[in-house]
Amino acid sequence: MGDAFTAGIGVIRYEDEETATLLYGGFTPAPGTLVYGGVTAYSDSDDNELLLGVDYRAGPLEIDSFLVSFTESNDCFFVLDGWYYFGGGISSRMDMRGGLSVARLDFGNTVTSTEIKAGIEVSENVWLDAGVGRISGDFDDVDTFSVGINMELGDRRLLGNRIRDNQRYLMESLFFF
Repeated sequence: MGDAFTAGIGVIRYEDEETATLLYGGFTPAPGTLVYGGVTAYSDSDDNELLLGVDYRAGPLEIDSFLVSFTESNDCFFVLDGWYYFGGGISSRMDMRGGLSVARLDFGNTVTSTEIKAGIEVSENVWLDAGVGRISGDFDDVDTFSVGINMELGDRRLLGNRIRDNQRYLMESLFFF
């Protein structure tokens, strides 16, 4: 397949005895761009999950996006996440960054989450990030504040890990509501 393509299969077993089987693939149509997709089938549901994502990196700009759609319920979830790196450096990457995240979840009730975030590199590939945001829907708006420490390992995460992380983000968002 070469360096431009990747594919895989994975099986995840959850504590409640449910099993998820993942089939995924991706390709790099141009330097700095990754297009990937996957299907997840759950052992206790006919509601399979379809995922499509595009990641873009060019100089100081990083944009990650993905869409998840469920085959039976027609629920869907979209995330657009971007960072811009600026400043001069602790490492070969820049030492400060600012970003914006937007997520939209539609499961019969539309919920939108936005977050403005900033980070500083405290050690090589270790970031202290903070953000403020708002979650809006058919309820009173919820203002959010987040603080996190992120460690970046390698230029790109493995595609299987990226899909697993997207699923985790989705499940955390669903459990909030």
